Amino acid sequence: MNKEFGEVYPYEFFYHLFFGLNEFTEVNQDYFFSFIQNGFVLPACASVLIYLIIKFINTAQVENLFVIKLIDLTNVIFKIRVLLVLITLSIIWLLFSINIQILFTKTHDGDFFKNNYVAPQLEKILVPKVKRNLILIFVESLSAEYENTIRYPDDLLKDIKALTENDTSLQFKQALHNRWTQSGIFDSMCGAPLKHNFAMRFQDKPREKSWNIFSIFFKPFNSYPKYAPKIICLGDVLKHHGYKNIFFGGADLNFAGKGQFLSQHGYDIAYGKQHWENLGERDFNQWGLHDDRLFLQAKKFLLDLDKPAQPFNLTMLTLNLHEPDGFTDTTCESQNLYDYKGLVKCTDYALADFVQFFYANELQHSTDLVILGDHNPRSKKSLVDGKETDNQFIFNRFISQTKLQLNRSMTYHFGMFPSILNMLGFTFPNNQLGIEPSFFGEAVKESAISKLEPEELNEFINQYSEFYSKLMYSYEK
Repeated sequence: MNKEFGEVYPYEFFYHLFFGLNEFTEVNQDYFFSFIQNGFVLPACASVLIYLIIKFINTAQVENLFVIKLIDLTNVIFKIRVLLVLITLSIIWLLFSINIQILFTKTHDGDFFKNNYVAPQLEKILVPKVKRNLILIFVESLSAEYENTIRYPDDLLKDIKALTENDTSLQFKQALHNRWTQSGIFDSMCGAPLKHNFAMRFQDKPREKSWNIFSIFFKPFNSYPKYAPKIICLGDVLKHHGYKNIFFGGADLNFAGKGQFLSQHGYDIAYGKQHWENLGERDFNQWGLHDDRLFLQAKKFLLDLDKPAQPFNLTMLTLNLHEPDGFTDTTCESQNLYDYKGLVKCTDYALADFVQFFYANELQHSTDLVILGDHNPRSKKSLVDGKETDNQFIFNRFISQTKLQLNRSMTYHFGMFPSILNMLGFTFPNNQLGIEPSFFGEAVKESAISKLEPEELNEFINQYSEFYSKLMYSYEK
């Protein structure tokens, strides 16, 4: 698990374990078969082999003293009690491999979420006179480090850098808890972390009536009636103010509850892998539709809008830079770009091509464009050259005809929610929604969170919070 995904934290592990384990086979068969092979087939084969060896040794007539002692030792090792000890140690090792200890380590007093979370109130979020459209692109694993020509002399993102050199960006910090797609999207859209603490079940039990032993492991996330029922996110605000929200992603919407999150938080249309298959697309990778086809579908959609009567928000999620090796599409192949460095260059080409399309069709007059990495690669070594990397900052660009003024130089994912609304012209009390203020407009309240180091922020987020748990999971009024 750590080899495939890097360092894993308990909220990520339990989230996927409890919410949709049975969807895994539909999403990525390579991961599923790897899980079956390493978790069941190889241990079973090893057990059968050991059993046959023990049976052979016990039935063989051996007089050699060394072999006799080896037989005795083998019989002791494979007694039931010893095997149970080994299984117990394996479970302990698994729990520590997901850093389970942080759930039971209290490093700060008080309730971090109760003290910092500002709940959005729809009636107090004021809409601008002219509603601008939004195109929000989440780019899989796009690190800001790829912009650094000292670190990467090949200038991996030269095209998108050149096209957006006069547009706004800031130091978008990568936290430790959200180095996976659904968490990166949720944190950016909702201004709060997506986490599932196992301890939550035993402390306030907000879902007690709907849980049973079987469902703990196999009940899919979309079988629960609400996803974060008390949290108001970007899609909710835009829908409340008359926007049409549309999502284009290449992967299966069932995975990690993404489709349910979108449908229950303001999105009118959500297209994923199944939609593209039904539409006749044939160019798929292990996760879903290739990026070049996804961008082509987005362009067609935008051209067909023909001056829509209502403002829209088109949100996209790419796939090509998915760890550990990425995926090449027809466009990448035509440029002989196959390794991970080549795929970063290919992503640069795709983004630059879309920005050129954006300007060629004069969308900038009515539409703001935001390009964000969903999270950085998890590995401590660069996927491009294998050298050490800190992956500290995530790629971001804010393209708008509105004059944008930064009030600070750094943010975590949480600052994206209020800032994107700010960019579109929305205003709200104290310029804050969620746990971090907007980084555009007036700095009514200083952002203490953005100044925290990832390790410090992680300590606060790890703390159990009844306030957060009820906000995220409770249906009580």
